Amino acid sequence: MTTDNNESEDTYLYAGFSDPVTEAQSVFRKMLKAMSEPGNVQFIKNGPTLSNLGSAAFSTLLTLADNETPLWLSPAFNDELTRRNLAFHCGSSLVEQSKDAAFILAEGTTTLLPEECNQGDPAWPDTSATVLLQVDAINPSNDQGQTLTLKGPGIQTSRTLTVQGLAPQWLTWLQQRHLSFPLGLDLILVSDAQMTALPRSVLVTLLDSDSDGQSNEKEFQTCTLR
Repeated sequence: MTTDNNESEDTYLYAGFSDPVTEAQSVFRKMLKAMSEPGNVQFIKNGPTLSNLGSAAFSTLLTLADNETPLWLSPAFNDELTRRNLAFHCGSSLVEQSKDAAFILAEGTTTLLPEECNQGDPAWPDTSATVLLQVDAINPSNDQGQTLTLKGPGIQTSRTLTVQGLAPQWLTWLQQRHLSFPLGLDLILVSDAQMTALPRSVLVTLLDSDSDGQSNEKEFQTCTLR
């Protein structure tokens, strides 16, 4: 009976990093590159996967999440298989309310609102959450998705990033979040092996196409970052 139970437990466990120290360091360097150069797409090749989590999403959690970082999972990822593996590999404590989480994992089309996440407070803006959104595609070859123009630290002039499968409330929030800087959320976008970041310091505009197919940039009032 004990053997059967152990075998049942083992069926829930997926492999993590084969070389945890070296691979976590490599992923962390890629994350630093993505955060310091917003919109720069990094690739996590041959990384482990978990259920419906791609290699970039799972590798990011293996690198960042631990027993001191409360984690909130959207319903799309809040299944027994994912919970058991994150508990085993990361030691993460799961929270029921997104406001209580240091890390948030959700699909790009989530119904979660940015306002439901911890965006820090004026005295300690660094206590805000990091949001990991797994989208359908980053810079897809089929010309589908929303194209964002990025400006700010780490970008010489501007950079464009096309994202497919990002919920409207997050697109709207991205264009307005500079108004509450330095409060806010740092976003990590992943799709399969791709990873990029939109830290709170970057200014975002959304490109639309008019009836003639011309691309127009939606303007917003910028702010002075202090």
